[in-house]
Amino acid sequence: MTAAPGKVLFLCTGNICRSAFGQHQLARTLDQQVPGAYEVTSAGTHMNPRLRPPQQILDLADGTVLEALQAHAPTQLQPRLAQQADLILAATEEHLETVLQETPAALNRTFTILEFAALAELMAEQGTVVEGDLRSVARTAARMRSRVRSRPGSLDLADPYGGPDSGYPVMAEQLNPAVESIAKLLVRVSQG
Repeated sequence: MTAAPGKVLFLCTGNICRSAFGQHQLARTLDQQVPGAYEVTSAGTHMNPRLRPPQQILDLADGTVLEALQAHAPTQLQPRLAQQADLILAATEEHLETVLQETPAALNRTFTILEFAALAELMAEQGTVVEGDLRSVARTAARMRSRVRSRPGSLDLADPYGGPDSGYPVMAEQLNPAVESIAKLLVRVSQG
């Protein structure tokens, strides 16, 4: 019997920029390296069903990510999504708090995107064993969280929406390496 895919949920406000871009970037990488091992989705805390990813986000994407973003429709965060997710990656501390208000039991599997990326890098540097399912790995990361949270700097991913066009590449400069670090850890987990 094959194990159920690990469920990763990206979260931001409108689910048309940060979480959508992160979802489709991570999904493409994981589909290429460990097909079928993960189900990557995204949602927004205050999404508008009439909005779609803006052109500035589409301009940052290529290939299958671009195709996925062009077809992307925002999803509203529901408690069920958070309950089912094995790993929740929030754009900001505010989004993380929204999840925990609705689903307090998700504490040990909810992180900001930049926080979890830093934890993934720390786990790789230390050679942390990543056995078990995705929830087990998230719990391991949660036990290490104070080491990342004590570092200077924000764990929030910049929000480009409604700002100048120059904000979109800045967001991508933060998000792309974070997704890469997360993908490396998740590949290790699935192959572990």
